[in-house]
Amino acid sequence: MKGEIIMLQFSIITITTFVTMLVSTTRYIATACFRKDISRTLPIFSIVYGVALALAGYYATNVDMGNNVIEAFFIGLSAGAAATGFNQVGKQLYKGLDIDFDEEEEDESEPEIDNSFGTLSSEDLSK
Repeated sequence: MKGEIIMLQFSIITITTFVTMLVSTTRYIATACFRKDISRTLPIFSIVYGVALALAGYYATNVDMGNNVIEAFFIGLSAGAAATGFNQVGKQLYKGLDIDFDEEEEDESEPEIDNSFGTLSSEDLSK
């Protein structure tokens, strides 16, 4: 084993994991620093990060990322799309549990106030 070059297997699963972390970091930076909601553009960031990591893996010396640039491009494209799907699975699981982390719990000891208005009859107006 001494003197052998170890080839790293940089697969779609590995890229998906890194892309998910990069997209989460991008979302955090955008909301914390710029106070912008970039939820609609996160799939685009995900695909761009996936392609960039796959092409970087293709040109790295000890990483096996396909036989040509086109293959590496499509590996990155599918890894970015998989990261978007992975993110959506988490959102749908939380949505099914009806958990809202942003709202405070209401105190049930306070009575509810009914703000609805009833209709008045002509007898009520004559009083």
